[in-house]
Amino acid sequence: MAGATRTLRSHTSALENALNQAKKQEGRKAFPFNYMEFVNRPNPSQSGKTLDLSDTRLKLHFPSGETKVISPEEFAQYGISTSPAQGSPIKEGTKEILVHFLQKDMDIDLVSAIVPRAEIHKKYPTKSMYIMQMETALPLRLIKRTSGILFR
Repeated sequence: MAGATRTLRSHTSALENALNQAKKQEGRKAFPFNYMEFVNRPNPSQSGKTLDLSDTRLKLHFPSGETKVISPEEFAQYGISTSPAQGSPIKEGTKEILVHFLQKDMDIDLVSAIVPRAEIHKKYPTKSMYIMQMETALPLRLIKRTSGILFR
């Protein structure tokens, strides 16, 4: 249900932006495209110290009916900016970050939520010791190392 709701919101936002743009376009210069929508949103759950928007893809719809999918490297070429920007620091304890994808000339503002999470560091033992005892033998120690097993 959440995915369907997000998709509906995205389509509704794109339509609202297109209508607002059409109202403002009268008597103004031509805009670079009609409207934009998300193809891929930024990773919604991010760990790390800086904001990563590299997975984001926007689809631009042109007056000719053509579409083009662009990556963050191409945003500036079409007057699109993000707030906060790619690589912005993520403050510790932040619950949610709302990233705005803005095209100011056209008053388009697409929003995507990101939830920062703490980095998980797993530690694995580098050495394990097993002691085996057989009925008729002395205790045998097996030491497992990253390079193999050592018998003592």
